[in-house]
Amino acid sequence: MNKGSKAMMMGLGKKRRDLPREFSGSLPPDCAHPNPFLPGTLVVQGDTYENSPELGPKLAAWEGVADWPVILLVDSTAEATESMQEFIWTFFTRFEPAADIHGKEQQVKRFHVGLTPPIVFDCRLKLGTLRCWRWISRPRNLWTVNTIQLFRRSLDNDR
Repeated sequence: MNKGSKAMMMGLGKKRRDLPREFSGSLPPDCAHPNPFLPGTLVVQGDTYENSPELGPKLAAWEGVADWPVILLVDSTAEATESMQEFIWTFFTRFEPAADIHGKEQQVKRFHVGLTPPIVFDCRLKLGTLRCWRWISRPRNLWTVNTIQLFRRSLDNDR
């Protein structure tokens, strides 16, 4: 599991487009098993990080996935999409925000980095990371969770 920096993602404003729910594009040769797990979120299995460390940026620039705003690049699509719990675990414990988030294009505006979709999160295991598992209980209503408490708990676990 990666330790250290955290990422925060926000979707703000009015609806801009309908999110894709079915994949009909193409993938680079070192990718396979696309799974549209959530609307607008495509999970793709890639070659290992050790064999293809530049696969994240390559996938972000690939025209065959241009319609997808969010792509998770994983070691095993079957494992990452086995359940919502496994998807969340894979997504939030397998990428380092400073190194593993890639967009088709990158802009810097007033000291803020912006990415043009698709945005690829490289959630493949890297050397030196472990595939630890801990049970995560799902609250009754995900929107009522106190996000600040969860963030603080996450920081406490890293100490």
